[in-house]
Amino acid sequence: MYEILIVEDEYTERRELAGLMEEVTQPERIRSAATCEAAIQMISQRCPDLILLDIMLKGRSGFEVAQFVRSRGLDCRIMILSAYNEFDFASKAMSMGIQDYLLKPMRPDLLLQRIRGVLDRPAAGPARTPQLWPCLACGMTHGLPEPLPMLPAQVMVALLSAPLTPEEEEQLSRQGGQALQGGGRLECHERQVVCYCRPEEGESPEDAAGRMLAAWTPLLPGRCRLGKVGLGTWAAGPEELAESYRTARLAARSGAIFPQQVLCRYTPCLGESEPYPVHLESRLIRALRSGEDTVPLAGQLCSQLLKSCQGDAAILERWLDLYCGALSRVCGEAGQDWMPHLSLDACFTPQVLARSMAELADHASELISPACRSDNPLAQRTIAIIHSRYQEPLKLEGVAREQFVSPAYLGRIFHTCTGQTFRDYLTQVRMQYADRLLREGHPVSSVAAAVGYEDPNYFSRVYKKQFGYPPKDGRR
Repeated sequence: MYEILIVEDEYTERRELAGLMEEVTQPERIRSAATCEAAIQMISQRCPDLILLDIMLKGRSGFEVAQFVRSRGLDCRIMILSAYNEFDFASKAMSMGIQDYLLKPMRPDLLLQRIRGVLDRPAAGPARTPQLWPCLACGMTHGLPEPLPMLPAQVMVALLSAPLTPEEEEQLSRQGGQALQGGGRLECHERQVVCYCRPEEGESPEDAAGRMLAAWTPLLPGRCRLGKVGLGTWAAGPEELAESYRTARLAARSGAIFPQQVLCRYTPCLGESEPYPVHLESRLIRALRSGEDTVPLAGQLCSQLLKSCQGDAAILERWLDLYCGALSRVCGEAGQDWMPHLSLDACFTPQVLARSMAELADHASELISPACRSDNPLAQRTIAIIHSRYQEPLKLEGVAREQFVSPAYLGRIFHTCTGQTFRDYLTQVRMQYADRLLREGHPVSSVAAAVGYEDPNYFSRVYKKQFGYPPKDGRR
């Protein structure tokens, strides 16, 4: 049976697609993801046979998921399901070896037909040498895709100022490997460059790392500069490579802790670390709730975190997760569903880390501001648009554009004021009008068209889900 992954950020649509996919495979073989990060994690764990992929995912591009699949040479079929009828999107999809590009909404029977047709074809995508780092990142030490001939080895992780494109990744991996002249191997993924190396006789690991960097850094694109380089522990065999990668990755993420160093080693805290500065976090949260300036407090909290973590990047990462959790809780109290995340990958200095923390606090302040009151005029205008134009193919993006705001902002405001998503509210209004027309004796097909549904069968399923009985019973 087929493994299918649905990548869609709208809950209702994700649920409907999952139900429809039960016509193709068993329910336990259907998985769903609402974000690019969750999708990539699921793909890394179990490579699906088919990915149904939306393009716009909470401010991120679904093409990031497609790039991950294709850059790893995974045997996945990908179908784009999008409301955007844009030539550039379709052209990019085809250039990436994506099997089909479909526009929403689409009749379920036609969608199933296209899906079965794609599953009958072999997966496309350029062949590429499997990379080792995803296995090492998961702690896998057995069954690596390709053994390293130069073991024992050391892993070096370099972080760049800007992410590489898939084409740049492939080119740098190939040319960098040639520049190392058989003395190492290079793997690239977005901001990260992983180098597997072995010091020559009498050469220190630091000198070997410098020699490797001198060989491939001149090949970097002009917009990508070298940020931080982490050197992992010595690996006496394949079973120790995962630990070498882990420590190299942590060392590379120590930029804000050791801003004056380019090459870093991970230095774990051996004694008792200082406690998380709850008192500073509490002051920042109070400032958020009262509408005060949070930038100075975010800077103070950042300085305290860097001082108290005692050079251990793992502790700093855990504390940043606590900070993001605190901001999420404050927003949750105000009815805002937001899960912030702060990565150390691009925080090469304390100033950059402090600025990133302040930006997250500013965003939290916007979410809990009085602009999200229940009588917000933006939400009231949106409600009026829905009630007056429910027959039209309304989309959140179009309504937001009419009011000169972003879809994400309007969606947030609308959910806070109504307790429903734009899509759910629109469906509820349509079903209320549909129920009235059915009770007046109008045919199901004409009622479906009157409330904005081109496909009467799809309308019938939505109606039954709303009321618990089919439309023909509503005519009685």
